[in-house]
Amino acid sequence: MLADLARGFIAFSLENPHLFELMYESELTHPVDPALSPAFRQAFDIVVDAIAAARGGAEGEQNVVRAVSFWTSIFGLARLLRFELLDPFFDRGSLDLQSLMIEEAVAGVLRAPG
Repeated sequence: MLADLARGFIAFSLENPHLFELMYESELTHPVDPALSPAFRQAFDIVVDAIAAARGGAEGEQNVVRAVSFWTSIFGLARLLRFELLDPFFDRGSLDLQSLMIEEAVAGVLRAPG
């Protein structure tokens, strides 16, 4: 589920770059309009719930921290892919960098703390 969320987020960012920019990087959305806060929270809670489910139903604040870590990793990856900033370091033909990075982000948030 987490990998699917990541793939969907990245696909959306690459297929709709201007809408993505408007949603996440526009001064129109910063600071967050109180009318949009419930939608932002609902989207974030989907990630928290997916992490809890992947951790066998584990509850707690640690899932929120893990969700922030996951989202920042995937958001950063989406930006780096969009602007082709990783191209100098990876041969696109030799590996599926997007899938590998998503797998690493998922593994990272599911790892035991410490």
